[in-house]
Amino acid sequence: MEARIARELSRFTRPGGPPAAGSAPPPYVRRHAVEHAAAGGVLDERFLSWEFLPHVDAGRLRAVPRPAASGAPEGSGPGRELLDVWRHAAHAWDWDGAPGNAATLSLYAVCSGLSGGPVAEAGWTGRWAAWDLGRGEILGRHDMAVLAVAAVVLPDGRALAVSGGDDATVRIWDLATGQPVGEPLTGHTRRVQGVAAVVLPDGRPLAVSGGDDGTVRVWDLATGRPVGEPLRGHAGRVWSVAAVVLPDGGALAVSGGDDGTVRVWDLTTGEPVGEPLTGRSHGVAAMAAVVLPDGRALVGSGGRAGTLGVWDLVTGRPVCEPLNDRYPPTVSAVAAVLLPDGRALAVTGGQYNRVEVWDLTTGRPVAELSTGGPRRALLTRVDDGVRGVAAVVLPDGRALAVSGSEDHTLRVWDVAAGRPVGEPLSGHSGMVWSVAAVVLPDGRALAVSGSRDQTVRMWDLAAGHTVDQPFRGHRGRVRSVAVVVRPDGRALALSGGDDAALRVWDLGGGEPVGEPLTDHTDWVRDVAAVALPDGRALAISTSNNRASVGVWDLDDFLLLGRLPRSYGRTDGVVAAVVLPGRPVLAVVGSDDALVRVWDVLRGELVGAPLAGHTGRVGSVAAVALPDGRALAVSGSDDATVRVWDVVAGEPVGEPLTGHTDWVRSVAAVVLPDGRALAVSGGDDATVRVWDLATGEPLGGPLTGHTGPVWSVAAVVLPDGRAVAVSGGEDATARVWDMSTGQALGVPLRAPGPVTALAAELVDGELVVVLGGAGLAVVTVRV
Repeated sequence: MEARIARELSRFTRPGGPPAAGSAPPPYVRRHAVEHAAAGGVLDERFLSWEFLPHVDAGRLRAVPRPAASGAPEGSGPGRELLDVWRHAAHAWDWDGAPGNAATLSLYAVCSGLSGGPVAEAGWTGRWAAWDLGRGEILGRHDMAVLAVAAVVLPDGRALAVSGGDDATVRIWDLATGQPVGEPLTGHTRRVQGVAAVVLPDGRPLAVSGGDDGTVRVWDLATGRPVGEPLRGHAGRVWSVAAVVLPDGGALAVSGGDDGTVRVWDLTTGEPVGEPLTGRSHGVAAMAAVVLPDGRALVGSGGRAGTLGVWDLVTGRPVCEPLNDRYPPTVSAVAAVLLPDGRALAVTGGQYNRVEVWDLTTGRPVAELSTGGPRRALLTRVDDGVRGVAAVVLPDGRALAVSGSEDHTLRVWDVAAGRPVGEPLSGHSGMVWSVAAVVLPDGRALAVSGSRDQTVRMWDLAAGHTVDQPFRGHRGRVRSVAVVVRPDGRALALSGGDDAALRVWDLGGGEPVGEPLTDHTDWVRDVAAVALPDGRALAISTSNNRASVGVWDLDDFLLLGRLPRSYGRTDGVVAAVVLPGRPVLAVVGSDDALVRVWDVLRGELVGAPLAGHTGRVGSVAAVALPDGRALAVSGSDDATVRVWDVVAGEPVGEPLTGHTDWVRSVAAVVLPDGRALAVSGGDDATVRVWDLATGEPLGGPLTGHTGPVWSVAAVVLPDGRAVAVSGGEDATARVWDMSTGQALGVPLRAPGPVTALAAELVDGELVVVLGGAGLAVVTVRV
């Protein structure tokens, strides 16, 4: 019956059938067709298509079991491939925004190795990408870094995640649908550093949060309302919290902070239980609680002193001597787990990349895991410090530990065997601050993680990689991108990033051109490219050190030379311009608030440094005017934009003011009538357009971004219109008409923050290069 219903509904899922082609399917079909198809075992390409997925109810599709496509074996078929891609993008789905959903799906598809699909109605179409989506699915985003996560299974079988972060909010997520539950919980006045979740014997689910405002707060997860007044008592920031239900039905919350105390609270009354547990002079950074089979409730806490203290929560007495080494590392994370044999283990993570396992009742390391001596139960080393750990027991009795690290990855460990399970889990583009783990009623084990990249992600600990394409891009964040069209018509994209490499790509096909240019010794901060009249193409790059600016020949992929470094501080950002009959000029902005102009081929400074900014110069652009002059535009953390005549070495007009925070990026363009315009974006989340002849803004600020604007570009279209493209921390790219200030089309939702952006006309198409946790190229129809 379900299959028959689904077959009838499939008539409405593609253009050409009712309703008329191009219109949205009926709401019932959008919401329930995938449920009927899944229940009938026919969730195939009729529903998992480019045409229908942009309209689907994301929460309902995420909640259905993963299908086989079109009768093919599980995990194969084009419909299944597209569904795997869609799951990565589902967090960004908008019920009222099908055109934007189509554009997002197109971009995520090329990131995972599929074609970008049909031309998106919104105008954005993915061309190619070197952007690793990773294995986990994004549940959602905070406005700032996510510092703490917890997970809990409700009596009705639903599983929830709770997260807290730098934005001072606590958020709830449904792990089945991937949807937020209610509005963000507000009350903390500073960042939230710890969260925990627990279900009371009466079935009520509660969350506990602690923050830098010194309070512990309790929330009813069913209603989203606070329970009682904030719990006060800590003399400083609250760094960590835990919660536990006692055998007698009581429920306790435990909190620790930089005052060095561990405090216990009765969750039902909000009253403190006993005296604070003291003895930690360096603060309590992490804790976990567990109830033993004999009814005792224990808490393990660790901090900067490196020791792991274990306490009986009812008596307030230590259970054993502090667990430490002679030179203990900072303990940044603690998790506790009760094994089927009754043993209680603590898993700790911290400095020196260590993940260790201890017996909470005896205070001894678990011998089977020891690889470094009798006091070190060391699972293995990871690339950077461990910030978060979690532990969980599977239905088959195996205990798994999950660790999150500063190297942006999660790792899964078999506690008994002392070995990693599978490869590291990639996907985050910032350090992983916190992890949690939970076993669902159906036996699946999930991990939840929070990261500096502002996302909360969910990971199926048993599932294979949903996207398993060989990765060929940067290892780390892409900091800068540029585009150059050679005189022979071939377009190249350049990218530089955290791995200290400068890479060159064929803009049309996405193939690497030559080997990565690896002469830099630190991350590549900025890159510019220019085509010379003689047919050669040059790249100019800066790095995050005091080395000189590199000049590269893009024909032979050789370092031609270096521009002498600017004494005093680091060179930062660069732009290049070619003037007919004149030298190739590079404009370099520096952290010393100066702008310098160089003759690139001679390696000589042109005139004196341009002074006027009162803060670091974080962005520069350059443009050649029809009258033979060249203008440079610079933006600074003094919130101003300045214009310079680079040949004369003089400022042009007064500083351009209007931004209220750091100007992160500038671009400039010359219109067919000879007028020069500039566009700027900054930490005030606005984009502004300027007439460089008059120094006046063209209209008011362009708003829509919800976070800092990291990068802007400007292009003149074949019809003479000037458009600006902007990208920012809110993980969107937007297109604007520079003359009218109107947004063109819908925002493109990227897989992560857009830290770098370039745009160019190639064969009459507007092509945009996006940089962030990877590199992606899209075309835009405006």
